[in-house]
Amino acid sequence: SRSLAEHMVPHWVSEALLAHRFYSREKAKVPFYVRQDPARSLSALQDGSSRLEALRILRMRQVVKYVAQQLSTPLPADEVGPDPVWEDHIEILCNGRVLPAEMDLYSARLLAWRNPSDDMELVYRRRLTGHELGSRDM
Repeated sequence: SRSLAEHMVPHWVSEALLAHRFYSREKAKVPFYVRQDPARSLSALQDGSSRLEALRILRMRQVVKYVAQQLSTPLPADEVGPDPVWEDHIEILCNGRVLPAEMDLYSARLLAWRNPSDDMELVYRRRLTGHELGSRDM
């Protein structure tokens, strides 16, 4: 039977104090590198290969936007338009797998990276357009 004091504190506090059970909380931030795929003709980032750390809920869409803003040679304005949707021009890969724009860093680390001891490596490259895909098949 639990005492009155045990009912007045959160369960995890009583577990820690009375039963010596401690719960580890996962880190809220995920460290990762962003690197260029030289085969897809996008310039390097202004600061070179970046080691970043962001909240694990950060989506690939925001990583793509970061890359677009940090390119040493921006994408041509006539190619991207006045209000670009960057995911139409840049894609992010992890271990050779293209990551969906809605995937978050934590999911990418679990599903694509699968190496908890090393910082995750994300690779950015130019997304091929429908025209470019068609000409590759010929």
